[in-house]
Amino acid sequence: MALAGNVRGLIVKKLEQYEGRVPHLYRDSKGVVTVGVGHAVPSPAAAVTLPLWTVKDGKPLAQAASNQILAEFQSIMAQPAGMKAERYTHQLIMQDAGIDALRDTDIRGFYRELQKRYAVSKGYKQEFDDFPSDAQIALFDMIFNLGGPRLTKKFPSMNMAIKANDWRGAAAECNRPAVSPARNSFVRKRFMAAAE
Repeated sequence: MALAGNVRGLIVKKLEQYEGRVPHLYRDSKGVVTVGVGHAVPSPAAAVTLPLWTVKDGKPLAQAASNQILAEFQSIMAQPAGMKAERYTHQLIMQDAGIDALRDTDIRGFYRELQKRYAVSKGYKQEFDDFPSDAQIALFDMIFNLGGPRLTKKFPSMNMAIKANDWRGAAAECNRPAVSPARNSFVRKRFMAAAE
């Protein structure tokens, strides 16, 4: 089954709003190297798979070689974590098409993970694809921010409410201390909309 177009469209819009759209490597608040729309780059090996480009006069010049990407990764790791993305000194960038492709790959991967975690076989009353679209959007934002293991392990009360199709209960238990109040409010409102 494919993710509904209206659900995907809002997910893309909100992820870019909350994660940003950054064409170069930077370190997030936890120190993880990141690029594009909140895509984590956990290691030098992951970095060399990215479509990064050298720059001349602010424009992409040529696709970067592995040694250039490794040097960029090390340079970013040497800079303090959690600065605003634009403050990171960088030599390489990712073009819009590369950012879009990476974002879409992340969305597909998290969609598959949500389908596995929220399934009748795991004790839920319905499959993830049968959840109200607002609940799907809320869970997408949470898994993108937290990852799958933390989504299920750190939010047991929320997940118990979801098992009972209690979307108001899920709304009451979805707060994440490390994200903005606006982002938490967005997720809470999605769960509340699912209840209506």
